[in-house]
Amino acid sequence: MYLVRTPGFSPVPYTFVVMWSSGALAVEFGLRHTNVANFLWLRALGAALISWLVWLAVRDALPRGRRQWVRLLLAGLFLQVGYQGLFFLAIWAELPAGIAVLIVGSQPILTALLSRQGRDARLWLGLLLGFGGLLLAVSSSLDGHATALGVAFAFGALLLITVGTLVQSTNKGVGIWSSLAVQTTVSTVAFGLLGAGQLELPENGSFYLALGWMVVIVSVGATALLYLLVRRGAVTKVASLFYCVPAVAAILDYLVLGTKLGWSEVLGIAIVLAAVALIQAPRSRRSRVLVQRERVVVDAVQRGASDQHLGHGCADHRR
Repeated sequence: MYLVRTPGFSPVPYTFVVMWSSGALAVEFGLRHTNVANFLWLRALGAALISWLVWLAVRDALPRGRRQWVRLLLAGLFLQVGYQGLFFLAIWAELPAGIAVLIVGSQPILTALLSRQGRDARLWLGLLLGFGGLLLAVSSSLDGHATALGVAFAFGALLLITVGTLVQSTNKGVGIWSSLAVQTTVSTVAFGLLGAGQLELPENGSFYLALGWMVVIVSVGATALLYLLVRRGAVTKVASLFYCVPAVAAILDYLVLGTKLGWSEVLGIAIVLAAVALIQAPRSRRSRVLVQRERVVVDAVQRGASDQHLGHGCADHRR
């Protein structure tokens, strides 16, 4: 996977996928000892504390100006509060896990549509192939009654994680750790208000192992890597990594809990990995040149618009 602009092999995308995928096991263990609202609140609180401690050490850039603050807060509400809350509500509304994963797993296609990817045949082939592999991988868990409310929650989660990722990708100049610190603080307040009357500190020690994993590995570590990938790579390529999450989660489930994988899961995982490899493969030289020319044109237009706005401002000041 070639998302980070460093020479040679980069472990960042692979590390992100494994870390993010492990969240399913942490949630499964954690919810055995507390309710959803309490788990989400404690997760957000722990992530906020760690993110602020890291920010105090690195002091990366805080938002400057109203536009950056609005984008940062919107991305936080979409990703940290809306997406996670609605996905949990979909499961609470008795939507089968396979259907929920399939709906949210279509994020790469929705991202490509919203970001207007055009006619890149290899990209669209990879996206469709990946969705087919995902469908095959979760096919054994698609049986069961899909409630209308659960489906609505799942599609809401899909929309929010997609839009949130796109908004986050546009917020240039804001540090990764300042973004995490502010956004997890907002989610702590939001889940605290939403879960009022249900918040507690469970007495079971194993709960805190699951919570600690969810906080450190997923909510802080994996999310920081996600923001790094979004900043350095094409957002659709980053989104395509989420195709791998159900597959890797199934493998971790097998390794940790001994849950057996059927032929459909194994074949679906293989197809997903092949599709993501196709999407992540570097462009041809001609394609890279065209993309670079397009970026130069866009940057020139933006600089021109900025200079024009500055000129108007100076003229108004002289008047």
